[in-house]
Amino acid sequence: MVHGSRLCLLCTMGLVSLVTIGAAWGVEGRGRNSNPTSGSSWNASVTVNLGATHPVSKTLYGIFFEEIGHAGEGGLYAELVQDRSFDAIARVSGFASSNAPALPVDLAKLAAQHRDAWTPTSWDLSVAEAATTKADFLDKLRGPGPRNDIIVAWQALPGTTTSLTRDKPLNPTNLVSMTLSATANGSVGIVNHGYWGMHVEKGQSYTVSLYARAGETGPVPLTVSILGASLKHTLASVDLNPPSEDWGRLTGTLEPNATDSGAVLVMSFEGPGSVVLDVVSLFPTENVKEAAERGEVNPWPFRADLLGALKALKPAFMRFPGGCYIEGDHLVNRFNWKDSIGPLEERSGHMNGGASWRLAMVLVLQLHLLRFCRLGVTGSCHGCCPSQASSSS
Repeated sequence: MVHGSRLCLLCTMGLVSLVTIGAAWGVEGRGRNSNPTSGSSWNASVTVNLGATHPVSKTLYGIFFEEIGHAGEGGLYAELVQDRSFDAIARVSGFASSNAPALPVDLAKLAAQHRDAWTPTSWDLSVAEAATTKADFLDKLRGPGPRNDIIVAWQALPGTTTSLTRDKPLNPTNLVSMTLSATANGSVGIVNHGYWGMHVEKGQSYTVSLYARAGETGPVPLTVSILGASLKHTLASVDLNPPSEDWGRLTGTLEPNATDSGAVLVMSFEGPGSVVLDVVSLFPTENVKEAAERGEVNPWPFRADLLGALKALKPAFMRFPGGCYIEGDHLVNRFNWKDSIGPLEERSGHMNGGASWRLAMVLVLQLHLLRFCRLGVTGSCHGCCPSQASSSS
């Protein structure tokens, strides 16, 4: 969530409201009138002298960023794929907390179980007195049901069997991958809906990258496509080389033939066969090129439009990473900028426990946000932040 220029105005409005309400309710040092609408009327006035001026510090105005409601991943972050390493599915299915080598997952069922944000997770408020730690309090507050408040952004095409696996992991920190398999003929695969749909534009170029290895049935050619919101029209498509028995990175370029704000990304192959996927990513090609020009190993993470808007604010400082994001539910979920260094495929992911929001994140913006001095900000960091951020990102 990014906050900006309305802060002082809101504070002023709030002060005026407090003065007015206080007078109306008889706040004159003797307590609240039990019935302010009866008897005599109450009047109050506030005079604001707009001609009176005072020096204002140049560092008073700034911005505040916290990863709430996908302000980062799904907002400022330019990645279009949500849950590219399948960590969210691993958590919501229980695979992440188990010792099982593999787990078949019904993606449609997991998506249907997603918790309604408008429905309380528990009606029992007595936990406020029973809890001894924040983690204990939040666990009880969320109730005994499955932790299905994590968004499931992946769905299988008809005829596709999906399974999470720990067999032959991509690397020591990225231990979970997704196996797609089919026993019958026909096009099968998996769909990513992004963050409530992917916004793609006609005339723009997008770079897809993914890690893949052949399944038990041997190599199969892969096709990656961008489909429109109706799932009936192919906006762009590229064929990738069949993956080998070992992990390999496959890339391609997609250029949509139409603009669509609800597009999806589809990885497909012709059955029967199987393939194992991990770290599926889709970035604007301009972000990939900018990273190459900067000598960085990962795509430049910021959306050009939102980064430009922040630059236009000319903030004197930036407050980051926020409040509840720092400590998370448990120490293991606390903010640690060091986990956001290195190639994306080597990052283990992070559960944003916060206070009541629960986001499965891939840790991408943390280090780059520490480098926001490029916007001209002086920096105001809450948490375990270094005095100077490394340029290796």
